[in-house]
Amino acid sequence: MESLKFTQLAVGEFKLDALADFCLSALDNCIAIVGSSTDFYVMEMVKDRSANISLPYRIKFTNIPKKRPFAPLLKPLSLSHMYVHSNTQESQELALDPIYVSEYSLDPPKARVLQAEWIPNRVPPTCTVLTTYGACELYVQTNISQEWLPVNTNLFSILLEHDFPTTKTLTDIKTFEKLREYINYYLITSFCWDYAEHIIYLGTAAGYIISLKFDESSNEFTKHMQIKTTLAKITYLTNYKSLLLACCVQGTIKLLKIDRENENIKEVECLWSRKDRMACRKAFIRFNPSLNSYIVVFCKSAHILGYRLTTQGLLQSSASAYVNGIKITGIEVLNDMEYIITTIVGHIKCIRISCPSSEELKIDEDFIQHNFDTANMQILGICCSKNRCLWSVMLHRNKEYLHNSKYTNATAFLNVVKLNNQDALIRLRNVNIKIMDDVQDLIMTIGLDIFNNIEMDKYNEFFNIGQIKMPKVFNDAFLQKMQIKLFITRNVAKHQRLKFRTYKSHTSIELDFLEPAVQSLHILSRLEYLQEFRKASTLTSFQQLSIACMQNKLQFLLSTLKDNINEENSFNETTENFIKTVNQQLNGCSFDLSALHYKKEHCNVCNETINMNIFNKCSKQHVIQRCSLPLFQKCYCPQCYALASSLEDQLLKELFGGHEMLKFHKNVRKPCQGNQKFKARKSLDIQRSCLSCGRFIWINPNQFKSCFVHQTPNVRTKAEISTTDSTLEHKDDKYSLSTAIS
Repeated sequence: MESLKFTQLAVGEFKLDALADFCLSALDNCIAIVGSSTDFYVMEMVKDRSANISLPYRIKFTNIPKKRPFAPLLKPLSLSHMYVHSNTQESQELALDPIYVSEYSLDPPKARVLQAEWIPNRVPPTCTVLTTYGACELYVQTNISQEWLPVNTNLFSILLEHDFPTTKTLTDIKTFEKLREYINYYLITSFCWDYAEHIIYLGTAAGYIISLKFDESSNEFTKHMQIKTTLAKITYLTNYKSLLLACCVQGTIKLLKIDRENENIKEVECLWSRKDRMACRKAFIRFNPSLNSYIVVFCKSAHILGYRLTTQGLLQSSASAYVNGIKITGIEVLNDMEYIITTIVGHIKCIRISCPSSEELKIDEDFIQHNFDTANMQILGICCSKNRCLWSVMLHRNKEYLHNSKYTNATAFLNVVKLNNQDALIRLRNVNIKIMDDVQDLIMTIGLDIFNNIEMDKYNEFFNIGQIKMPKVFNDAFLQKMQIKLFITRNVAKHQRLKFRTYKSHTSIELDFLEPAVQSLHILSRLEYLQEFRKASTLTSFQQLSIACMQNKLQFLLSTLKDNINEENSFNETTENFIKTVNQQLNGCSFDLSALHYKKEHCNVCNETINMNIFNKCSKQHVIQRCSLPLFQKCYCPQCYALASSLEDQLLKELFGGHEMLKFHKNVRKPCQGNQKFKARKSLDIQRSCLSCGRFIWINPNQFKSCFVHQTPNVRTKAEISTTDSTLEHKDDKYSLSTAIS
């Protein structure tokens, strides 16, 4: 078996001055980093890698919530009386714990983040944050400024009113023991999400686990289930399907079964009963279909522990392994039976779980080679992307003599690496892509490989244009290969431009073929759907307008391909075969444009009617340029070729079947219905970019303006696009690559 190795693709710096609170968590292609005393980091993977961005992530700093939910509860109490009548240990705890005395302090300790996790598939992007003061907040990314701001919810109030309603007055609490018992009911110490059911599980200092249902429309929580466990203060929770794993401050770990039908939670198995006070920072529960069993893996100190459980959560077998050193700093799942761990001594290992029999579990380990400077750096943690192709490893200096300043003392490095046995191109070819966001990390891996000049021959030889055999009928599989080839060629062109200040003639010829060819295939797909739709129903005005625009655009693209045929073009035969196949398929799905009835488009400059036969110019010769497709969705937005009043009107869905996925942008604004221009804020200028091509445009409150490329005025904010964005511009009817730098 080939030895595993990490290859570094990118590295970035972070400020981490509170390593005791360090936490690295990832969900899909998003990362949350905790370890700073003033804020925490939320990171989203960008769509396109550029030369002046060190990491393939959009990084945002978010302030730590300062809310202290227990302050109103403690005001009626006499803490000084409790202090005087407490023993030495109780009085010391009362005086030092900020939860009790923060309101009476001139300079109360700052809140620290215990846990931060993304909530997946939510618009707008949302993150859950838990602080040392027991405040569990939802943070939402704003549309305009892209800042992360807290959302007002009833999470804490529902604990007070429904889960643990007060039956006696607070003035009856006279001793610190009763005060601590009272506060521990409401002090949230951990949480985890059941994303499929929109349920959050909360662990409290009193050993309770509470589940609350979350209503996304109103941002409100409702009571669901509750259990008093035999655990002490719960410090970690994780769930998978109907199983819930909980760890407490004493180190014991128990497994619970969730019965959603009867709204009940019960303890089913004790996985670790020894009270060693060693925390469990991360655990994984996975179901293995071949074994018909659950596999639970977690780490304590320098030991990795594995358990095999029945479908009811009962223990079948277990095993443990010592991995050297004194501490495992990170663990991440590679697949159902393989895990990657990092240790404080700088080792990275692959842990393999096997089951020789139903009563036996075996753990094997292999070293993963890497080039990290572990002599001077210690590994703090590891996480991975959605498809396990990009791995992020956090490193921090561990030698005192290296800390020459406060800056170097607080500097940590996030290294983005890939495994040598994970081929992103092969996986991308073999997957049926419904929407490109599902394989965003695979695409980013290819882009980083090209940027680092890794395996360039493999990418250049993929889907060689000169050797393409045209299918009798173009299908989604062929279109997918063409889009992957286009993405690779764009990245190769950027790499060549960065290295040689220009790109090679062969790359230019490939772009001249791929850009119009991929657009043609998308238009052909839409026309075929609309022909089938017409057989069952009547075409709407918007559909007929789109047909006129798309058919004229298709003829323009085919003529562009014909113009590219010359003696210097090595793809003449491929181009001719492509045009021939498109025309043959177009004969069965084209429309008679003279029989269509639709509302005419008008020029945004002079308001003259646009002739669909000369669809790219108005009668006064103002150029009406129309953009290329966005690569990151399977079916491009036909908004480029027809004027839609707004995406909120759902007009664009008329051009897609119910089985097709059309991704609408999260921050689309509705244009003014009177003049079809975008209505900007009155108070400030806003820099935005077009939804389809990403070009930046300035919108002045007094001069409403649409994108200079599109007739459609819908735009998105600059912050939603990476700092640099590769776009295609038309120059003398030729496609050339340029970098639009904000």
